[in-house]
This record gives sequence, C-alpha cells and structure tokens, in this order.
Amino acid sequence: MRIIAFIAEAVVIRQILDHLGEPTSRPRLLPARGSPLWEIAGVEPD
Repeated sequence: MRIIAFIAEAVVIRQILDHLGEPTSRPRLLPARGSPLWEIAGVEPD
C-alpha cells in the first residue's frame, strides 16, 4: 500500500467520511474495567 495523499483539513476529512457513510464524530470513551473477581479475592482460576 502506498500513501498517495495526506489530508490535514478537518472539514475535508469530515466531507469524505460523510460521503463514504462513515461516522464523523469520535467514539465515546468508556470507563476502564476493574480487575477480575478472582484477583480481588486472591484466588487463582482453575
């Protein structure tokens, strides 16, 4: 694969993504997941 263009303008990028039917907004950040319950209890899984 070769890079044939580099687009730095946000407006142009949004127009291209919109034309392709791709989302134009960032994905929502989810909170970090906690440790598995066996690590909290100090037990190793089988």
